[in-house]
Amino acid sequence: MILTTIRLLPAALLFAIFCEPILHEGNYFYSVTWEKVKVADAVISIKKSGSAYLLEIKAKTLSWLKPFYSLDYNAYITVNQDFKESAGRFFKKDKNEIEKVNFTLNTEKKGKVLKISREVNKINSNKVKVTNKEIHGAWDPFSAALAAIVLDWQKGKQQVYLVNNGKTEYSITLKCTEEKFDENSKVFTIQPLIQSSNKSQIKKLKRSEIVLQDSPRLVKQIKNRVFIGNVYMKFEKKLPADNLELALNLQPKIKSIKTKN
Repeated sequence: MILTTIRLLPAALLFAIFCEPILHEGNYFYSVTWEKVKVADAVISIKKSGSAYLLEIKAKTLSWLKPFYSLDYNAYITVNQDFKESAGRFFKKDKNEIEKVNFTLNTEKKGKVLKISREVNKINSNKVKVTNKEIHGAWDPFSAALAAIVLDWQKGKQQVYLVNNGKTEYSITLKCTEEKFDENSKVFTIQPLIQSSNKSQIKKLKRSEIVLQDSPRLVKQIKNRVFIGNVYMKFEKKLPADNLELALNLQPKIKSIKTKN
């Protein structure tokens, strides 16, 4: 339930912040709640460098949840503006394992070539497993999310991406099921359909719904219906702090002050 959604958080976060056709630099703060209970915070930093975007992602569970489950996630990604090339690395640590992944994506005459190196360290047994893959025709999750958000969405439109994260390969179909005006801005409802040979992960995620604001281009909310209840991811605000860790640590204090007032 919560675990499945938090694992999908990084790609969902990227889907949530990108505008058409240019990304806005800054630090973006997101909150994740399960049945109205806050379970995680995340911050994404975006910087422009020539024709590429530099992204840094940090996400972590709140302290109250750590006796049951903890997650620290860090990612550093470079994506070309035409989405033909990308490179990055991410680090994920929970109570059971430490995962390190490096990847590159290049577009050649025959299509996309994705190279992934993945290292998993089981904390209890100290067993380390290293795998190296070269996949043809698939996207990395980050580039696929960025490419999807810049589409000219309208009701009935859909787009399919074949994605590989080094562990699982899956096909994701994004379909716009509703288009309406809300608070003087056009809003799209987009439903993802995920198909994969990893049936256990797909069964945990029952249904997702993305509410995308057109202008300015921003995801207002992502709702995931999991095995028990609903998990919501919500964009809160842009943060002025340059240090992501500082922004992430200060956010709960800022929210508590507002609650008292």
